[in-house]
Amino acid sequence: MKYFEEITKVPRPSGELSAIQSYLTSFAEEHNLEWKKDAAGNILIKHPGSSKKHIILQAHQDMVPAVRDGSSFVFGKDEIKTYVKDGWMYAEETSLGADDGTGMAVMLDALVLDELKDCSFNCIFTADEETSMNGAKNLSAEWLFADALINIDSEEWGSVCISCAGGAVVEATFHPKREEIPVSISYKLTVSGLRSGHSGIMIDSGRLNAIKMAAAFLSELHEVKLISCSGGSAKNVIPGTAEFIFTASDNDIASLVTEFAKANAVDTDPDLKMEIDYAALLSAPWTKESSKLILSALSSVPNGCFKRSASGPLLSSNLGVLRSDADGTVFVTCFVRGNDNAECEIRTAEIQKFFEDAGAETFVSDKFPGWKEADESPLLRRIKGVYRSLFDADILVCTTHGGLEGGYFAEKNPLLQIVSIGPDIENPHTVDERLNIDSFLKLKEFVYALVKENAQK
Repeated sequence: MKYFEEITKVPRPSGELSAIQSYLTSFAEEHNLEWKKDAAGNILIKHPGSSKKHIILQAHQDMVPAVRDGSSFVFGKDEIKTYVKDGWMYAEETSLGADDGTGMAVMLDALVLDELKDCSFNCIFTADEETSMNGAKNLSAEWLFADALINIDSEEWGSVCISCAGGAVVEATFHPKREEIPVSISYKLTVSGLRSGHSGIMIDSGRLNAIKMAAAFLSELHEVKLISCSGGSAKNVIPGTAEFIFTASDNDIASLVTEFAKANAVDTDPDLKMEIDYAALLSAPWTKESSKLILSALSSVPNGCFKRSASGPLLSSNLGVLRSDADGTVFVTCFVRGNDNAECEIRTAEIQKFFEDAGAETFVSDKFPGWKEADESPLLRRIKGVYRSLFDADILVCTTHGGLEGGYFAEKNPLLQIVSIGPDIENPHTVDERLNIDSFLKLKEFVYALVKENAQK
């Protein structure tokens, strides 16, 4: 656990990776290993060996910086504090960063392990996977000259992933009209306590979306005029909180919101809270017509899992982020995923048209491809054999609806065999994230054996 514990102490939110990059390059220099860094922030560390076959181990540098409500923790300033309970590692007030600190830690261990000294392999640490996949997108194809690549960014031990989702982000911008006179009384609706979660892994879990909950409630009130709105933390996280400031003509709105929360309670989110307070903000609201249009769009935009298989979601969309500026401009972000690239493009176009029909300006960004490995590639056969010899069990072959970087790697080198593995990580991207320590130790053993097996072929 040495390197993982060190990594948790290094600030590394997406887009703020200078500290972790310095850590990685200093590691390489300390151990006399050749390294490179490209313009996108990707880092390559080479492990010299005598074997003719080359394999790549790959993980990403960044993490999603979730902080528990009410905590004073500041990413980039404070160190993550970890603790162990019943064989699981947690962070005290934040996301743990096991996604993907565990992958980096396994690779650093492999680079200095004496039993792998004769094996030829490279380690690639990509940048900004959680936000834009900018690292994988701009990685040189020359870095991918190898027989196989093992992505260490999955979250279920005992399985090997051979397919991931591609995706795209639909960004919608509304310009609501304002009334001229400030209101005398306004209310603040707060939705909190939702479990949230990774929008690829948990999108078919039935977990509530705080933005849609708030919009659905406000759509039931009379003469609603919005003043501001916000919700969600990232495009790839199911929103766990939302806040709307508004005015309405209904009496006893607090009782109405209590009834709505009870009527819409689900087992997946037992800690749901919907609260009404008076708001101090008494600026001019948006018009009733503009407010109704935006609330209707937020409450009815296609959201959740649209297609699934036995191994999980295959097509989905997450209404992930909502915010309004001081001038009243409203920004909405939806993250569409699809394991079939063609289906993903169709759904993306549908959601873009939905917002345009509602009067918004739209833009599609951050497109990335999915990938699918052959069901019986030489790499997959090798993985099945090594796993059985080590653990006397069959490894589960599966797909993921999460966005992995394998799609970009497959585009750059179509002959590259790609799979993804990882330890047991629960609730990634949230303050409830936890890592199973036993599965992490088994993962290291598995990766070392795969590197040795590849070197002998």
